[in-house]
Amino acid sequence: MNAAIIVALLALSTVIVERATGQSDEYRVVPPPHYRMLVEMADCKSSSCLLKLRTKLPSGERMTDLVFFSRQMEFQPGTKAADSLLQNMPASVADVTMLTNLSTWHDGATETEHDMAALGKIYARWPRLVTRAVLLRPYGMTNYVRYLKLAPNDMHSDFTGNAEIVCRKKHDAFVTSFRELANDDQAFIEKYVFDPAGCKAIFLSEAD
Repeated sequence: MNAAIIVALLALSTVIVERATGQSDEYRVVPPPHYRMLVEMADCKSSSCLLKLRTKLPSGERMTDLVFFSRQMEFQPGTKAADSLLQNMPASVADVTMLTNLSTWHDGATETEHDMAALGKIYARWPRLVTRAVLLRPYGMTNYVRYLKLAPNDMHSDFTGNAEIVCRKKHDAFVTSFRELANDDQAFIEKYVFDPAGCKAIFLSEAD
């Protein structure tokens, strides 16, 4: 067996081992920043608990802000929380991946199954909370509608089902925001994700 073949086999065996053991960065599920604090936020029983934790965390981190304002919408569902939740919607595939992995076990961060369940509730409730937010504050409709392009990256989210409600109740604002998207984004959404004219979801997740 020549040297080139030996090197190739060794490289292949390394990839197989990494995939089996979860040691490759490509396959490792990375926890969101400040994971332990996010779990504590998810466990809060009052807005004062939530606000106290918030002072210990930096703003501008997508998952930190998403968890905080989701909980704030539960405790104090007003215009301020609604605006902030809509402003901090996932804006990339990487954001969506981190959101969907909130309830996943993270080596070195997750301590018990309770941690996964606590953050899993945030993940499960977020589509309804952001829907409540946009109905309260239609001015944030552009961010809401823009997320439709990313919705198919999450097979378990009921976002598109909730979007049907928003589209019917705030149809003019919904369609106006949709037409402000780039032409390619409009074409993709209308073909694969959502029909804004008929307020009908095309992509139906396992939760719908």
